[in-house]
Amino acid sequence: MKLILRFFLLISVFFSFCHAWGYTPQKGFVPNAEIAAKIAEIILEPIYGESNIHRQKPFHVILKDGAWVVEGTLPKSYVGGSFLIKIAKEDGRVLYLEHTK
Repeated sequence: MKLILRFFLLISVFFSFCHAWGYTPQKGFVPNAEIAAKIAEIILEPIYGESNIHRQKPFHVILKDGAWVVEGTLPKSYVGGSFLIKIAKEDGRVLYLEHTK
């Protein structure tokens, strides 16, 4: 019985530390605004169309609370909306996505 308990304890400890064995860059997977903008473009083009996303350049990119906030800009005379996407600096997850009309 003690051998079985030790085995399960060892397995539990092993699996609790497994997630720590993967590599995470010190500055995160999205370390700067340029990479955040590229990731946003790659994600948004299939959803909203390449011409729509390119029309919203230059992108406005800021780091806020550990997430890159990437927004499209439009000329003042243009009628329509722009995108906003939040990308986690640490691991690149898309935290939020919208496109106004």
